[in-house]
Amino acid sequence: MKKLITLLLIYAFQTQLHAQTSNNISIPDSLIAKLSISKTNEDSVKAYILISDFYRSSSIDLRLEYAKKALKINNSKEPILLISMHLTLAKGYYNFGEYSKALANVELSEQLANKIQNKQKSTQLFNIYWLKADILLATFEKQNALNYYKKAEEILKQNKKIILNAEFYINQAQLYKVLQNEEKSAEYLMKAEKIAENENYNSKTAANIFMKLANSYSNFEAGNKSILCFQKALSIYKNTNDTLGISQVYNGLGLLYSNQNKRKLAIKFYNEYLKYSKISDDTASIALALNNIGYEYSLMGRYDSAEVNLVKSILLSSQINDTFGLSNTYHSLASTYLNAGKNESALKYFKLAEKYNKRSDIELKCYIALDLSKIYLNMKEYSIALQKLKEAEQIANANNFKYTHIEILKAFSNYYSTVKDYKTALLYENLLSKEDSALYNEIIDMELTNLNIKHSVENLENKITQLKIITKKQQEKVDENHKFNLYLISIILAAMLGVIILLLIKNFKQKYRKQLRIKNEKLQINNIELQRMKDELIEINLSKDRFFNLIAFNLKNPFNSLLNYSEKVINEYDNLSKEEIVKYNDQINFTAQELFELLENLLYWSRLEIGKLTLTPQKHKLNEFIDDNLNWFRNRISSKGIFVKSVLTEEVFLNFDKILMSLVLRNLLSNAIDKTHENGIVKISTLHLNNFIEISVEDNGEWLANKQLDDIFSIKQLIENPSKSLGLVISNKIIKLHNSKLSIQSKEKVGNRYSFKLSLN
Repeated sequence: MKKLITLLLIYAFQTQLHAQTSNNISIPDSLIAKLSISKTNEDSVKAYILISDFYRSSSIDLRLEYAKKALKINNSKEPILLISMHLTLAKGYYNFGEYSKALANVELSEQLANKIQNKQKSTQLFNIYWLKADILLATFEKQNALNYYKKAEEILKQNKKIILNAEFYINQAQLYKVLQNEEKSAEYLMKAEKIAENENYNSKTAANIFMKLANSYSNFEAGNKSILCFQKALSIYKNTNDTLGISQVYNGLGLLYSNQNKRKLAIKFYNEYLKYSKISDDTASIALALNNIGYEYSLMGRYDSAEVNLVKSILLSSQINDTFGLSNTYHSLASTYLNAGKNESALKYFKLAEKYNKRSDIELKCYIALDLSKIYLNMKEYSIALQKLKEAEQIANANNFKYTHIEILKAFSNYYSTVKDYKTALLYENLLSKEDSALYNEIIDMELTNLNIKHSVENLENKITQLKIITKKQQEKVDENHKFNLYLISIILAAMLGVIILLLIKNFKQKYRKQLRIKNEKLQINNIELQRMKDELIEINLSKDRFFNLIAFNLKNPFNSLLNYSEKVINEYDNLSKEEIVKYNDQINFTAQELFELLENLLYWSRLEIGKLTLTPQKHKLNEFIDDNLNWFRNRISSKGIFVKSVLTEEVFLNFDKILMSLVLRNLLSNAIDKTHENGIVKISTLHLNNFIEISVEDNGEWLANKQLDDIFSIKQLIENPSKSLGLVISNKIIKLHNSKLSIQSKEKVGNRYSFKLSLN
């Protein structure tokens, strides 16, 4: 039993070592982002709390560091946030073994929780009572710990929204083990196992629960149950490719077999732990695996093999500046040298272990002092040996280290015998005898408790198996009765269904005839409408055919002009004067512009017709936009001998599609220029009207009668004058896409005005 307790201490130490030395695990991007976008002090505090929780299983140093950062910057009085912050601090101090500070922060959280009156109160108190119970258990206040576990469990029963937590039950099982209540201990272990079984099989949560259960069963010396739980955890970790989890299972199995003095099996599983730690590229785990292997070789008396592995572990811990790991491994190496009789080497490494024990691990500090006293005694430096012995005794008494205290009493007896103070040596022998006897009885009680726990677990499993058999038989009977009842109900339902079907058929026939009559009437109406639409479609297609024939005809004349003028310039270039060449080039340019306008209008008309035209509006300076489009017609205006008048408002920015709106403006200007006679005026103006800007183009050419205005956008008008009406049709459609419309006004002896509005918004 003494070896079990020693191994448990080592296991706890190694678990803390792994957490301490995984500082190379980086914070997830999501948490970094949450911290960087924090706008308030409360947001920053919450972010630090989340980061502290993230490090709960990987680094106790960083967990406490970020909890302290949250406390340092906090200026909030919000109770829930304060409770969360103090609980995070308490967990950090608890991991570090600073139980008084942990308890102080838990009690602050408890005071705050008792003041709030909302739905979160019970959840907060549950977490507070649970943590307080864990801390009290760690400080050997067993009854107080039990009281707080019961308080937490009472809240758990009343508040169904709190998620059942297997770790809570495992901790209770540990407490009842200490209290030697084997039935209760077994009961809570079974509760925890049930939660794990109910988890999704590929859930890492289930795997973590099985790991904790395996370690608990190992503590109770229930080896078979422990191995079974390790196997379940290993299966899940392998299914989820969690190499870190796999490595921890092999480490746990190594510790289990080490406890059973099966050194070769322990080394086999530690080597598997080493293999998967290398796959995970986790330097801290690799160093720990080498330390464990070295420790086993040392226990087997294979000091050379122990030395090789422990030196490798030290080198790796040095690379990541892991002072905690170095302290532990230096102590293991020093103990190996001490057992091998190499006092000087042992002294050197014990001093290094003492130097690197910066975290002041109390248990390790006590062992280092005790081992140093043995070396100094061997080296006959009696005063230093006695000083180290007293230092070890002081630590052991202050922390209730019973097993270590027995070793210290033996060392005192040996020391006083060596210095020939036999009276004092005899005194320590008597003390040793009494304490050893008391501890032996305690060990016997604990072993009996463990046996009872194993027996209780087996009984509970047997009862569960019997209940499953009884339940299965009862279910079979229920199934038989259920089948018979279903048969009777089926016959009754079939008879009722037959009657209902007959009634429904009769009713359906009547409704069907009525509906058929209504549908026939609708069909006749639809046929008439379909014929009308067919006739209209034929007429539209014929109109479009005529329209395209006219377009081709309209394209033919400009092309003939282009060919004639260009041929004349080419053939008679040497006989033409400079003025004549300029004249012909102007005609060619004018005709090319007309062709370009017609083709551009045709292109956009076809896109509009098939719905392929989309807007890409952007902000543009209106006046600058109008001037750019006016420049397009400078030669045409000059050659025709007309004037353009611009009346523009102050410069404004409007949102529109520049390409499409340029097409609109050029169509309106081209139409106005064509209608305006020599010496006439084309006026373009803008006017600010509330939240709109009105853009208008005016000419003093031939006016449009009312009848012409009515069908200006019709197919008929397109067919009669495609080259000009097409531009207005396209312009109107583009303006509609901009949530506006084209207005046309015409007066005799005055002319025509084309206008539209664009929103300032």
